[in-house]
Amino acid sequence: MDTNLKKLNNLHVSNPSIGQFSAGSMNLAESLYSSIASSSISLPSNGSSADSIDVQSIKSKNKQLFEVLSARLTTFLYFSENMLGQPYDFLKSSLAELSQIKDTISTLEEQRFSLNSEEKLGVEALLRQINELHSLYSYELKKLERSKDELLSVEEEESELHSKLKTIESEMCRLMTEQERVHITCQCIIS
Repeated sequence: MDTNLKKLNNLHVSNPSIGQFSAGSMNLAESLYSSIASSSISLPSNGSSADSIDVQSIKSKNKQLFEVLSARLTTFLYFSENMLGQPYDFLKSSLAELSQIKDTISTLEEQRFSLNSEEKLGVEALLRQINELHSLYSYELKKLERSKDELLSVEEEESELHSKLKTIESEMCRLMTEQERVHITCQCIIS
């Protein structure tokens, strides 16, 4: 037990102020500590003697435990209060937004049903035209894809023909240079 308490000697936890929410809990913890600190306790070690453990060291360890526990309790209560407060605010704002959305939806529903027959015919004509334009767009898009594929194949064919042409040109140049060499070497000199 002493080795565990020695580890807590260097522990420092600040006590945030949390208001009246934790006052009752802190009073309960303080009264519990004061009752422990005021009592004189002697614990026997290995059954040899009742006075073998120093009462002052027990009181100091109890005080350290109380300080650590009160700091943790205060911190817990502080965060507990903050966490409980925030979701409620979010819920209130969510409910307000939800009621606004409901009002907007009901207004739109009323407007939709209040269209007269002339407006309904206009809306239906516009919807038909939108559908026709969409199908035309899909057709043109497919046509464009086919043209793109054809263009790619033509470009590939063109690059292949271009490379063949280069090969033929280089072969012709080689043959021409060979033929010129043959003509040059075949000349006879008359003296």
